[in-house]
Amino acid sequence: MAAMFPILWDKEIQFLVWVLCFG
Repeated sequence: MAAMFPILWDKEIQFLVWVLCFG
């Protein structure tokens, strides 16, 4: 999934998306 959004995939965004999707 990260490979689809390499530009938007900042550390903060990754964490937020991960929490929203799996948290």
